Amino acid sequence: MNTSSQPVTLPEQLGLAQVDELHAHLVDLLETTHEIVFDAGAVDRLDAAGVQLLCAAARATQQAGGSVSWRAVSPALVRAAEQLGLSEALLLPTEDASENTSDSPTGDTDKWPRY
Repeated sequence: MNTSSQPVTLPEQLGLAQVDELHAHLVDLLETTHEIVFDAGAVDRLDAAGVQLLCAAARATQQAGGSVSWRAVSPALVRAAEQLGLSEALLLPTEDASENTSDSPTGDTDKWPRY
């Protein structure tokens, strides 16, 4: 079994219209690896269906003894996860993971790392 994987680049819009295709990709990926690296730097809009899929993927990966990591996390994803109380379930990096907060693409004070 492969121990590393290419990042899963999430689309700009992650909603109900996109979850079926992403779900199929994640199921296939978990058949060959127990490591998922998400690149969510481009995510601008997402809904509960998108967040739910990401939570399910994180849980399934952990249950299989694997790991989830994030290459980039957009402010939109951070806000959605915080509003839904799912930051921990998504295994998002904490504010302490970043010492440089000037990378915020929106110019606001979000303190999330960009990898």
